[in-house]
Amino acid sequence: MVTQKKTIAVTGASGLIGSHLLPVLLEEGYQLRVLSRRLHEYSPSIIQFQGDIRSVDAVCHLMRGCNTVIHLAGVAHTSLRSQADMDEAFQINVGGTRNVLDAAQKAGVERVLLVSSAHVYANQEGTDLDEQSPTAGDSFYARSKLMVEQAGLEAANSNRMAVVIVRPCLTYGPGVRFNLESLMRAVQGHYYFHIRGKNPVRSLLSVGNAAAAIMYLSQVGVNGRIYNLADEDPLPLVEFIDSLADLMKVHRPRNVPMLAIRAAIAGAEPLRWMGLRSPINRESLHKLTVSFSLDVKALAASGFRWLDDGLITRKRMVEAYLASR
Repeated sequence: MVTQKKTIAVTGASGLIGSHLLPVLLEEGYQLRVLSRRLHEYSPSIIQFQGDIRSVDAVCHLMRGCNTVIHLAGVAHTSLRSQADMDEAFQINVGGTRNVLDAAQKAGVERVLLVSSAHVYANQEGTDLDEQSPTAGDSFYARSKLMVEQAGLEAANSNRMAVVIVRPCLTYGPGVRFNLESLMRAVQGHYYFHIRGKNPVRSLLSVGNAAAAIMYLSQVGVNGRIYNLADEDPLPLVEFIDSLADLMKVHRPRNVPMLAIRAAIAGAEPLRWMGLRSPINRESLHKLTVSFSLDVKALAASGFRWLDDGLITRKRMVEAYLASR
């Protein structure tokens, strides 16, 4: 427990992780200042600023009187279609991070936690990848996150404040969107299929573990260190998806031969040329056939202890999804 209240500035507080992090921080007694582009119905005890992470003035105003900054804000989409999308993502992910680091140094902030992504690991495959495993800019998103990390490490070496970097993997929980929302829709609609003979192991991260680890490392993480964030144990993909089907009370996905899946991808190729999206493509097939698990020994060595085994969080995620349909 916090014996003396500290003030923490949070960016990206309205996102999946941020919305679960705020109540955890409040429960621990922290005073909070948050920056959002739109005003939200936060707890009355939270000081809220409306502004953009790309605005130097807005970020400097946020930092005043803060001991710690948790920087969650960023464009999380992995597929950015236009140059305008990529330009905006770069300004937010990289430019916004530089604004945060510069403003934090000027305001005398003691500690900054930056959120990167496990997408920086080369090819998004391998087992027990630790923080020294090869990274690569396999996508625009990954490249932007590597630049975020580089900016953080440079600031950490300045000896003016401590900077800790975390790499969360695919995060699940109530309110999840994008890939996991699409997955639940496919399972519910009976158009998701297991690939016969393929059951890769994947690291996943419950939003409860994400919030707890980020709060913990924002206070005790080692300056200049990078930490993988994942649930304590990875899961076979078939087991994870079958559990979603069970929670939705629908039939578990059927097993389909790889040849049939490849034929479906080839048949859907004309859709791409017409600007339409197919439920399966080569990128998603890769994710369904290769293992991708993270080594979390550094997180464990920091003293962090996982409290969430993921079962309740998956149940709440499905309940929230069904309620939104």
